[in-house]
Amino acid sequence: MALFPSGQPVTPKNRDLCSALLLHCGADILRFLDGPWSSQEQFIRYIVRFDEIVSGQVPPFVVLTRTNPLGLVVTNVRRRLCQVFVNLKLALWVIYVDPDEDPFFFANAARLGTFDHLDGMDSRSEPVRVWSPIEQPADGAERYVILTPQTVSDDSLRKRVAELWGESQAIPAEPVSATRLRAELFPLDDVPTSRRRTSR
Repeated sequence: MALFPSGQPVTPKNRDLCSALLLHCGADILRFLDGPWSSQEQFIRYIVRFDEIVSGQVPPFVVLTRTNPLGLVVTNVRRRLCQVFVNLKLALWVIYVDPDEDPFFFANAARLGTFDHLDGMDSRSEPVRVWSPIEQPADGAERYVILTPQTVSDDSLRKRVAELWGESQAIPAEPVSATRLRAELFPLDDVPTSRRRTSR
């Protein structure tokens, strides 16, 4: 499953590239929850229906496609969503960015955080970058896999994603019920919970 809190990339080319990279990483294209959403509130209202997300049974990919301003549309969005859905700390967080559309992303990200990377399998491969903001929450666990149009779908990408999944799966899920959380957040709503089994 892959969640897109700010929707898919704007251009058809980047939508296709982003989808292809996520599929290579193990996402299920039939389980892309990609809106479009008119607000973060609407996104929250929608995904609170899914027990597997709320309970942490099936940790999703969370893909952020809006990157400017970085602090507002990336780190603040994550912290708000993790505040509501505590088990999204188990998710794999991804930033998809096209440097042609946001030419200042890497400079801003370097100013606001640090990168580590795993070199590609050959000289044509872009390193698989993982970005960590300087300002971290108490658990110090905020990291993002950076995907771009230049990212190559090779074994280094799959390896890095598998490493990060392994680290996140070591964190136990908290016992949270979608029905109870929905009642707390939206007491006037009466929306049936989705209990369909799914795969990452």
